[in-house]
Amino acid sequence: MKKKILIVSTGGTIACSESENGLVPTATAEAFLAYLPDRMTGDFDISLLDLFQLDSSSIRPVHWIQMAEAIRSRYDEFDGFLITHGTDTMAYSASALSFLLAGARKPIVLTGAQLPADVPGSDGPANLKTAFQSFYTGFTGVMIAFCGQLIRGCRSSKLRTHSFNAFESINVPPLMDFSSNDHGYQPPEQEPAPVSAEELFGTEPFKIDSRVGLLKIYPGMPPALLTSMAQLGYRGLVIELFGIGNFPTEEPALMDALHTLAERGMIIVTKSQCTYEPSDSDVYAAGRQLSGVRPISAKDMTTEAAMTKLMWALGKTSQPEQIRHLFSQNVAGEISL
Repeated sequence: MKKKILIVSTGGTIACSESENGLVPTATAEAFLAYLPDRMTGDFDISLLDLFQLDSSSIRPVHWIQMAEAIRSRYDEFDGFLITHGTDTMAYSASALSFLLAGARKPIVLTGAQLPADVPGSDGPANLKTAFQSFYTGFTGVMIAFCGQLIRGCRSSKLRTHSFNAFESINVPPLMDFSSNDHGYQPPEQEPAPVSAEELFGTEPFKIDSRVGLLKIYPGMPPALLTSMAQLGYRGLVIELFGIGNFPTEEPALMDALHTLAERGMIIVTKSQCTYEPSDSDVYAAGRQLSGVRPISAKDMTTEAAMTKLMWALGKTSQPEQIRHLFSQNVAGEISL
């Protein structure tokens, strides 16, 4: 029996066409079938869903919820899911879906393109093919298929604006590199036993609390930038620190501002500004001074994973210790323990 695959279109460059105001997403999911080899369209029973048509720079947490619900409501009906998505926020969406749909035992693959699919020389057709190749591999969960690679969704980041190899797998190998037939993880030898959507994801509405801020520490940062986060109603803050995880030691007002946020109950997550390798604020005195605000280390998570995981955890509970516990767990392979 053929595996049933659902293509969910959400817009993005892959679906774009020219307008008098520049590129805008117009293509529906049906258009993407023309770019797939006959063998692939023949191997699978493919259905289509046009969820929305947006430039991914406009995709927000409410759209993550829509995508998660579209998958959950159809999870028992299909064997795999392909979401076509713009590249600008694809890593955020892939990370958010990794937590919202944690434990998924079917492939949920996001892909897109740096050029519209109907433009000669576009990477769109190749990326669609890579996405469908993933359905043969046995890998499950949320993934990104791009430039011949299959990347765990919560380990992905977009690092290039024009090049076709826009995404990289951060701090872990890609799941699969189809160009070399190499993979960093061994997929299960047997397909996982069927589990229903209700058992995996429950029936309660998906929740994301988007009241999370992101600040990159920089030389000379005014303390008011930190205190304004509480004034704006944020419940969580991801702070990108210098190097391995250091905070300015000679600026007491900046540390006082951070203590003020902690005293007001804000959950503070720290990570390095460096893309690669984990953060550790215990190495230098410049990092250890943070212990008073009880920050949670993002370790080797991407910024996208840290942000969306904190939003997800805040959506789960209002209890600070439960939030800390949730964030510290390795939920979807986003962290190396």
